[in-house]
Amino acid sequence: MNEEQIRRHSQRVAQQWAGTLFSPPLPQNPPAYNAKALRKSLQVYTTRNNWRAYSDWLANMLLFFFGQYAVIASPLLLKPLGGLIAAMAAVRLFFLAHDAGHGSLSHFKPLNAWLGRLAFLPSLTAYQSWVFSHNQHHNYANSIPSDLWAPLPPDRYRTLNAWQRGLYRLYRSPCGVGLYYLVEVWWQYFYYPSPKQFGNDLARRLLPDALLAIGFSVAWPLLLYGLAAQTGQAYMPLWLAGFILPLALTNTVIGFVSYLHHTHPKVNWQQQPMGAAYLSAPPSLMATVHIRFPAWLSGGLHYIMEHPAHHLCPGIPYHQLQAAQRQLEVLVPDIIVVQDFSWRWYAECTRICKLYDFENRCWLGFDGQRLN
Repeated sequence: MNEEQIRRHSQRVAQQWAGTLFSPPLPQNPPAYNAKALRKSLQVYTTRNNWRAYSDWLANMLLFFFGQYAVIASPLLLKPLGGLIAAMAAVRLFFLAHDAGHGSLSHFKPLNAWLGRLAFLPSLTAYQSWVFSHNQHHNYANSIPSDLWAPLPPDRYRTLNAWQRGLYRLYRSPCGVGLYYLVEVWWQYFYYPSPKQFGNDLARRLLPDALLAIGFSVAWPLLLYGLAAQTGQAYMPLWLAGFILPLALTNTVIGFVSYLHHTHPKVNWQQQPMGAAYLSAPPSLMATVHIRFPAWLSGGLHYIMEHPAHHLCPGIPYHQLQAAQRQLEVLVPDIIVVQDFSWRWYAECTRICKLYDFENRCWLGFDGQRLN
C-alpha cells in the first residue's frame, strides 16, 4: 500500500468501526477501547508473502556467510568489518525468525518452523525456547515478574546486596542493555532451557532445539579453527572477529531494541498480569512504544520498531507492519506512544527509567524520587 491508499483505507476503517472501537472509560483508568474490533480492523495487513519471506531469508543467510568469508579472506585490519557484516545479517535473521515464531513468515507451518530454527542459529537462539518465552511476553507484557526489562520497586531494590545493586544499575545505564540481554535473557532462556527457569517437563521438551543451537555454537568456532589452520592464519583474530564480535554485536542490538520497545517515561508497568482486561483496556498498546528510526534503518531492522501494531496483532508479517502502524496511529492516536529516536533522548530515557512506583504508576530514580 502506498501513502494515499493507507490514508483512504484508514479513513474507511475509522468510519466503519467508529461505534465499536471505543467502550466507556474505566474509572480511574485510561480510556478503554474494544481491542477485538481494533484487531479485526488490521486483518487486511495479515496477508503473508511467501516469496518475499524466502528471498529475504536467503539473502540474509548469504550475507551472514559472506561476512564469515570476509573474516577469513580479509587482511587483519579489515577482519572486524566481516564480523560487522555477519552481525548485521544475524540481527536481521533474528527478526525474520521472530515472524516465523508467530507463524507470520510463511503460509506453510512446518517450513515456517524450520526457517525460524535456521534463522535463529547465527544468534545461538533455541527456537522452541524462544517461542514459549516470547508468547509469555505477549501474554504478560509490562507486568512483573513475568516480563523482560521489568523494573524494580524501591522496596525490592533496597533488599539487594551491593553486587546485585551494581549489576541492576549497570543494566539500567545507556551501555548496559546488551549485557542485560546476554545474561538475563539469552543465557537463562534462549540458549539452554534450564529446569530452574522452565520446570523439568517443559525443559525436557525444549531440549532438542537447544541442542541444535548448542551444536552450532560448537561447530562455528571449530570451523573457523580449521579454516585458520588451512589458510595458515592465527586462530585468535578469526575467533574474535568471526565469532565473538558478531555474537556481542547481535546481543547488544537485540537488547537495545527490546529495551526501546517497552521502556519509556510514558509507558506503565503493572504488578499483575493483564488477564481478562486485555480485551477491554488498552495495555497491549500502552505497554509498547513506536520508536521512529530513519527509513533506511527501520527497513534494515525489518520494521521491528513498528511495535504497537505487532503487539496488537502478532500475525502481521514484517513487510506489512509499517502500513498497519500508520493506520493504528490514525485510529487511536491518543493511546499510542510515538517517539523519534535520538541518542540524547535515549540517554534521558535511561536517566529517568530506573525504579518504578507501581502504586502511583511513575518512574523513580535510585534515590526513590520522581524524576522530570
